[in-house]
Amino acid sequence: MSIWQRPRCPLMPIQSELFPPDVPSAQNTTSGAARPSPRWPAAQPSQTNAPKPAGANPAPVWIRRFSLGVLVTFCLYIGLLLFCLPWTRLWIQNPYILAYPKLGHLLLRGATRGVISGIGLMDVWIGLTEVIYYRNTRDDKAAS
Repeated sequence: MSIWQRPRCPLMPIQSELFPPDVPSAQNTTSGAARPSPRWPAAQPSQTNAPKPAGANPAPVWIRRFSLGVLVTFCLYIGLLLFCLPWTRLWIQNPYILAYPKLGHLLLRGATRGVISGIGLMDVWIGLTEVIYYRNTRDDKAAS
């Protein structure tokens, strides 16, 4: 019997309902106590994974400002380091570059230094745009 003559396996049955129907708890009550649906057990409050609506509990303004300050400080520091470091003596006399001549040959090229400096400039740009486009959404809601 060849592969084409074998009997076919039955396909998976089509599931009629992918999600449980939304039944209000008032329909499932007897004597005032809510009963779980026999098909879908009731979830405990700690087990519910209901997503919160967007903007329901935003972080306080001081936390957002502090995290912005940390992000901007980090971006500016790393960006300036990456922008300036490839052109200093520390880059040329690095023990890792001196220990591995093939890697040193690649890292001492002007194009490689330019790419690393460009990454540093992009990092500085990210930090500055975060400061420029920062908005206090909670303050905006309170003012209106």
